Amino acid sequence: MANTDVTTQAGKPTSRREQAKLERKQKILASARRNIAQYGFDRATLRQVAAEAGITVSALFKHVTDKRDLIHFLFNEDLDGLTDRALAAWQPEQSFAEKVLSITEHHYRHFAKDPMLSRVLLSEILVSAPGLHLERNLEIRARLIHGLESLVAEAQRRGELTPVETPERIALQIFWIHAASLRQWLGSSPSPGWRKGHRDYERSLRLQLRAFLVNRDAA
Repeated sequence: MANTDVTTQAGKPTSRREQAKLERKQKILASARRNIAQYGFDRATLRQVAAEAGITVSALFKHVTDKRDLIHFLFNEDLDGLTDRALAAWQPEQSFAEKVLSITEHHYRHFAKDPMLSRVLLSEILVSAPGLHLERNLEIRARLIHGLESLVAEAQRRGELTPVETPERIALQIFWIHAASLRQWLGSSPSPGWRKGHRDYERSLRLQLRAFLVNRDAA
């Protein structure tokens, strides 16, 4: 019997069928990026995405339920690994604010690579419409918030932050200010620089943390 296994880049064997599915997925993602970046969310069509990916529209519907689900698909592929790397970026000796800034820097660096597409992704991702990829999107968001919550709880235990609010509430507030700052930064210029955007966010974060710091001068 012929050997139908091939080897992935990671060196792990997989079937030719699985390899073909992976290649088809990458073609869909690449086509979606091009079309959404070029035409925007409203003008891009699933028909265009499918045609450039070399598949039929019916085949595309096996991967996404509609155009908004395609946004979640793209967003998840970008943010899944990025979230893990961001949450691992802080150092134990850093202050709480510095840890948050180490995490959020990864988002500014990433979204600065393709500002036009990033604007679309970050504006449309707020709509939690049902689809194949919504659950994973919410899981990625929850993972980031939980990571922030753990940092808040640790900072409260060592006396850097006051226990005036729960770690969950503080983490949620930090998350939403960060999300709003990202959108404001991306809308500030056709090609916004990540360093300036992150410096502006740092000012917002330190102002926000004055409500929770034991030593407010540390902000």
